[in-house]
Amino acid sequence: MRKKSKFNIAAILMLLCTLGLNAQKSNYVNPIVGTDAHGHTYPGATSPFGMIQLSPDTRQDSWDGCSGYHYSDKVIYGFSHTHLSGTGCLDYGDILFIPTIKDWNQKDYSMTFNHKSEFARAGYYNVKNLNNQQIDAFLTTTPRVGFHKYVFPASAQQTSVIIDLLWRDELLDFDYKIVNDSTVVGYRCSKSWNENQKIYFATVFSSKISKHKFDKETKRLFLEFDLEIADHVKTIEARTAISSVSEEGALKNLASEECIRFDKALTKNTALWEKELGKIEISGASKKQKEIFYTSLYHCMISPNLYSDVDNRYRGMDDQIHNTRGYNRYTVFSLWDTYRTLHPLLSIIDENRSRDFAKTFIDMQLQNGELPMWELASAETHCMIGMHGVSVLAELYQKGLGVYPKLTLESMLNNTDPQLRVINKRNYTEKKHNLLGLDRFTENGYISSEFEHEGVSKTVEYAYNMYCVAQVAKSQGRMDL
Repeated sequence: MRKKSKFNIAAILMLLCTLGLNAQKSNYVNPIVGTDAHGHTYPGATSPFGMIQLSPDTRQDSWDGCSGYHYSDKVIYGFSHTHLSGTGCLDYGDILFIPTIKDWNQKDYSMTFNHKSEFARAGYYNVKNLNNQQIDAFLTTTPRVGFHKYVFPASAQQTSVIIDLLWRDELLDFDYKIVNDSTVVGYRCSKSWNENQKIYFATVFSSKISKHKFDKETKRLFLEFDLEIADHVKTIEARTAISSVSEEGALKNLASEECIRFDKALTKNTALWEKELGKIEISGASKKQKEIFYTSLYHCMISPNLYSDVDNRYRGMDDQIHNTRGYNRYTVFSLWDTYRTLHPLLSIIDENRSRDFAKTFIDMQLQNGELPMWELASAETHCMIGMHGVSVLAELYQKGLGVYPKLTLESMLNNTDPQLRVINKRNYTEKKHNLLGLDRFTENGYISSEFEHEGVSKTVEYAYNMYCVAQVAKSQGRMDL
């Protein structure tokens, strides 16, 4: 009887553990959703609003390849550290890692894959049997670090990781250094939507580099490792941090992370996602409905992205290095897409981060003479319409989440009225105002489609922007405006 009792207790505990695992909200997230058709999402690993988006790259260009991945593709070219989700621009895809057992005389290192051997959930991605050579790849992240684990067959004679610095957009400048027998640092400056994007990286491998070569033509760094056989395979891990500031900044980001091995990083990242997704509880939903809801919520939490380093430094809109003085700086503000629904949601469930957004906006104004419109890695793209840095600031201010009241109002005025460019720090010229049609709106109260494309839409957007300015001015007693 006692033995039976022990068995029942063990079975119940096992069942409870299983139910607890299944109840994790991260398990309802399917990052593959949106990677087909015109979805422009990526399936790889990231942390909530994290600096790293570590994901497979299946195509280098085309509009449906903006995220670097499309479900219809049959090959993976490698795994890069930055990706955009849901956008229509070809940017990011920086610092491509390629695991391979091929020799170093090849031109093509692309790897075939099958979706049946692919799995993704919040903060985690893996794909197995790459190139039908039994190479398995596992990816996870923490907020500033990407973690790779590559598993090679025991029979592999040469096990390598290639770092491709040419991949994706136009390369303007680059550099790399092998610091010691397991550490590589480097730099990449490229041109795409952001015409001068600078990214630095630092990588530490779990095994010593036994041989290396750099191909000047392809800008690929080949690294070979003598790996021991364990559990009938050969395994190597790599952890990579990035920075907009310097290689030193990337090394600091790397050193700040207590996670050294992949499994520990995955545990931490899963906990981060559980905390974020747990901000909204739903009941009475089927499993499918939970998958739809939490996958959608997940997509609300993968951008904007952390941009400042662990020491608070970041590259500003003026291409100079700044210090946040203690707040987190963010990037990727596609505000015409997000001001209506995403930012209002985050102002409710993520007040602290929303305050950091407000501080980020004000600093962008001071550095560049304008609030963000569609900002990417500290570059203003001026994509889409309206001045919705104004809209987001106004909402945060009216909800008590605003910062710097005087600067907030001045920044909003500077962006919405060509005659009241109060700060105008740098290059917000009359020409840019005219191109956006704001001069005609200020003069007439509307924009005629006879003189300006998208005139009706711009009229509606600017009218809302002006309303936002009026509400903030009214709350500050500025009835003279």
